[in-house]
Amino acid sequence: MNSFTLSVPGNLLLAGEYAVTEEGGLGITLGVEPRITLTANISEHWLLEGFWPGGNESYSPGETRSNLLSAVWNQFYGQSGPPVGQPWHLKVDSTAFFDLLGRKKGFGSSAATAAVVTAALLVLQNTPRQELAHKAFLPAVKAHRFFQGGKGSGYDVAASLFGQTGIFTGGEIPQWTPISLPPLQKAYLCSGPQAVRTVSALASYDQWKITAPEAARIFQEKNNQLIQTLTRESDLPRFWDEIQKLSMGLGNSIGVSADLPQETKVALGLIPGNWKCLGAGNELVLTWNRDTPPHRGDLLKSSKEGIKWE
Repeated sequence: MNSFTLSVPGNLLLAGEYAVTEEGGLGITLGVEPRITLTANISEHWLLEGFWPGGNESYSPGETRSNLLSAVWNQFYGQSGPPVGQPWHLKVDSTAFFDLLGRKKGFGSSAATAAVVTAALLVLQNTPRQELAHKAFLPAVKAHRFFQGGKGSGYDVAASLFGQTGIFTGGEIPQWTPISLPPLQKAYLCSGPQAVRTVSALASYDQWKITAPEAARIFQEKNNQLIQTLTRESDLPRFWDEIQKLSMGLGNSIGVSADLPQETKVALGLIPGNWKCLGAGNELVLTWNRDTPPHRGDLLKSSKEGIKWE
């Protein structure tokens, strides 16, 4: 084998914001198109590269630089150094996760990169195709957490490796299982009113847990109950209504809004029951069951497959 290509889809957390950072906290993940692509070719020396509109990074074993690629490599190989044998050049293209102005679309590019690079290193260890996603999951989560300073539930890595829709269970050793749900019809992703720093939002959540432990316990319990009920009843309209109320209530409690200003709702043509903010605040909006597309937004295309090896 002189070359190979891997790709993984983007990732979204449809429900379970903040809850998935807790041991046993549940969330619903979705793999979404488009994909980032890794091309691998034999080389004279080891080189990992990543590029995107307006930026790039690289890492070669032995260098002292610290970035996502070095985190994946060092978490995978530890202190043992580069493997003996043929060196490779691994190149990751995440251009599809950015818009024409070079802004991130919110598809989890760093987690997807950690997932696909980890998988590539496993390919080079002769890992069978059918085992690739499962064997890459935990090493990629550990690498992504290391890159983020020890933070990160891993839902994003799971969604990119496994694709489709799944139930994610947070914790030190997270888990993911597929779930069959009717797809959201005529669904779009739109930008919200402002960017939200996930690290700051999580800090606000952690502080709230200290000051209001009983409210935090009730939030976690309610979140898990809703998701567990969904897996049994598939009552989607009720679920989306209840999970949105829970998300907005938490946002009010921690001071990181999961609601939208009225002018944004009007501009996007949102009505009760057909939208929800995703992520740590309101910077990304999912809307569905629309007669007409929003004037700004991308059609949501779910990915039935996770990692592909071509």
